[in-house]
Amino acid sequence: MFRAMKNGKPVKINIAENFAPILGSRDVVRDLDRVIRKTKKNLVNLDFAKVDFVSRSAAHELVLLKEKWARRLKGISFINTNEDVAKMLRLVAASRVLPLRKSIKFEPEVVSIKSLARV
Repeated sequence: MFRAMKNGKPVKINIAENFAPILGSRDVVRDLDRVIRKTKKNLVNLDFAKVDFVSRSAAHELVLLKEKWARRLKGISFINTNEDVAKMLRLVAASRVLPLRKSIKFEPEVVSIKSLARV
């Protein structure tokens, strides 16, 4: 399903050929995770040549996959991404590092019922 490179070089997994040119769901990335798990190499290049589109949910799963394997001493690189795929991956990665929304702290004011009754 993928080809290993010689001389300790990274294994290269061609996403379009082995999975799909359009990554529209998390399920495809989970299948990719199973392939990565089977590799004997510590470095994996995910080749996005001929991948036309990556949805936000698939990009999120790819970023999580990269983080997961980084903790397990297996480096993953995204190579040959087109401009749209690269933008989506950057957008999702940036939102994980610096989320736009901050949690709102609810601090209700204590009000006396008697003070409301006085008009």
